[in-house]
Amino acid sequence: MSEFEPVIGLEIHLQLNSRAKLFCRAENRFTDQPNVNVDFYTFGLPGVLPVLNREPVEKAVTLALALACQINEISTFDRKHYFYPDLPKGYQITQFYRPFAVLGVFSFPLNGRIKQVPIKSIQLEEDAGKSIHDKYLNKSLVDLNRAGIPLVEVVTDPCFKSSEEAAEFVKFFRNLAKYLNISEANLEQGSLRCDVNVSIRPRDSLVLGTRVEIKNLNSFKFLTQAINYEIARQIKEVREGRDVLRETRGFNPETGTTYSLRRKEELSDYRYMPDPDLPPLRLSSAFVDGLREKLPILPTQTFLNLTQNWAVSPDDAIIVSYDRRYTTLLNHLISRGVAPKVAVNFLVNDIQGLIKERGLESSDLPFPVEKLTNLLLHYQNNKISSRSVKNLLERLLRDPTLDIEHTISSENLLIASSEEKVHSIVDEVLKSFPDVVKEILSEEDKTKTHVKKKIGFLTGQVLAKSSNIDPKIARKSVEMKLGIKSE
Repeated sequence: MSEFEPVIGLEIHLQLNSRAKLFCRAENRFTDQPNVNVDFYTFGLPGVLPVLNREPVEKAVTLALALACQINEISTFDRKHYFYPDLPKGYQITQFYRPFAVLGVFSFPLNGRIKQVPIKSIQLEEDAGKSIHDKYLNKSLVDLNRAGIPLVEVVTDPCFKSSEEAAEFVKFFRNLAKYLNISEANLEQGSLRCDVNVSIRPRDSLVLGTRVEIKNLNSFKFLTQAINYEIARQIKEVREGRDVLRETRGFNPETGTTYSLRRKEELSDYRYMPDPDLPPLRLSSAFVDGLREKLPILPTQTFLNLTQNWAVSPDDAIIVSYDRRYTTLLNHLISRGVAPKVAVNFLVNDIQGLIKERGLESSDLPFPVEKLTNLLLHYQNNKISSRSVKNLLERLLRDPTLDIEHTISSENLLIASSEEKVHSIVDEVLKSFPDVVKEILSEEDKTKTHVKKKIGFLTGQVLAKSSNIDPKIARKSVEMKLGIKSE
């Protein structure tokens, strides 16, 4: 174990998916052809003033409430000055002195427990444009579609002890933003960007070391690699008697290393000042309470309910609880009598697979909900087998008008209730595979994996001879005929 421990904090920039930009009427679409979603304000022309739009504020406050933040009744906008070609005004409007939200916490599942990450602050600000450096033209180009797009900057406390913890936080944060429908939260396109602050200190020390910032990490893999490299680099510096410099660094994915961009600026370098063109942002209790009432049940609450009350596995619970489409469908199924574990099982193992196979978006479930409910209730009441459910799901995907009741009846899919029929099919299968039966009976320990596989093989042969036998009943009959006590 190293004598040093890392301390990691995150700054996440999340673009909000409002219709217009933050302070003007230009459309909020930065992936269009360059410089088409611009106006006089975006270009920073003299005399043009910012006017705050309501929708980005609503989405920002929604996120803050989901993160259990304290919403400040009054917050202010400030100018952060720096020169860059994609920042025509020469400053960015942000909330440096008085952000609209502070002191929150984000709870998410991590390694079988709930990890709680303190949120220091959330600022509402405008994005800068994008510089494109074309090595073939030997020129730099500027696209201002992104300039003025509303951002929230979410700052965590330095509470992460590893790159894996930090990456998991960003994954669940991204899922939450998409769940709330406030952002596309796409790392590759840049609607979610992450800066990391890394320092090291002697293990069990309470004194923080010199903080180094790594800018603009746009994938979970790069985030993990950059943090791990930076931790190792700083430990090497200290061990060799050098001071860790306070600086801003970039990450080179080709080499897996960080590199110095600039010595860290002091606050005075940005010449922060209150924006004289914008009045304080006042958020009334009625405004905030109205947004709080619209909040859906949050993913972590659903996760805890599924794992603690319904014995759903953590992996399955995460898939369902952090996809709002699945959560909505799950609640619908449960409200109509489908057991949560049954609903989750088919959502995760069958419905999700069918959607992925066909390249569909999870936002557009292709099944009529009432028919899906009817189908799962038939399975839950032991009327049809899981194999029949899977078959009917595929057919329902191709033909949403499929009559479930008529198909079950006309194709004789109801589970055979006659034990004699099941036993006779099992007898037939056992006679057809005497070598397999002999191998099973010759093994003293019937719990061994290879024995279970052979029993599974025989069960599969039974199911292949009839489409209306429950797999559980078939396996039980096979084990009984072989004199094996069911587990």
